[in-house]
Amino acid sequence: TLNEKKSLCGLDAGKKWNLLALCYENNKMQSKIIYEMADYLGMEYTPGCTWVDLYCNGKYQGLYLLTEAITVGDGRVDIYDREKAHEKNAENEDISGGYLLERDVAEALEAEEVSFSTDICNYTFVMKNPGLPDERELDYIKSYIQDVENMLVNGEEPFEKYLDFDSFAGQFLIDKLVLNPDAMRSSTFYYKDRGSDILKAGPLWDYDRAMGVSLPDYQLRIGDYP
Repeated sequence: TLNEKKSLCGLDAGKKWNLLALCYENNKMQSKIIYEMADYLGMEYTPGCTWVDLYCNGKYQGLYLLTEAITVGDGRVDIYDREKAHEKNAENEDISGGYLLERDVAEALEAEEVSFSTDICNYTFVMKNPGLPDERELDYIKSYIQDVENMLVNGEEPFEKYLDFDSFAGQFLIDKLVLNPDAMRSSTFYYKDRGSDILKAGPLWDYDRAMGVSLPDYQLRIGDYP
């Protein structure tokens, strides 16, 4: 995290960045190739990335992948920023959007993160923006996600009412092609902008165990999804 927004190595300016060691990737190529696939498919807000040689205090630490962090803001997930709304104490505003959610397994959640689970499939979602929602915001997004789950499980309404088909199809296609063991299970992001009823899938994230790196995990877990 930088003190102010900066552009690093030609990537879009931002305050938050990630240095990925890619410890599961022997050739250090999988993650970058997958992000380029997502960008080729036109998936929104795919994190830009580039390889860097990392030195700390003059000592070489190896080859890392520098990536833009998945946050809300210009040059990142460019939707309404509910965190900034909190800073401005905008209590009476429209709360219909500006939500960034991450699906994760319940046991992986940190104590300080705000999360909720759905009633039917027991899917757990972590609030990424706003990180500390007020009661109205949390109630709204929980109810919205539950409505989406009800629709999908019961088949009562067309998916176009709530889901952006292109983003979900793109995410599903890439997860299948690269054998992602975390597909629709963890490190899976969704976002909803203000003034829209549509939930979008993405940005893509966390593919260091894809492309056969963790093939036994993929084969085990892919049969667990409802």
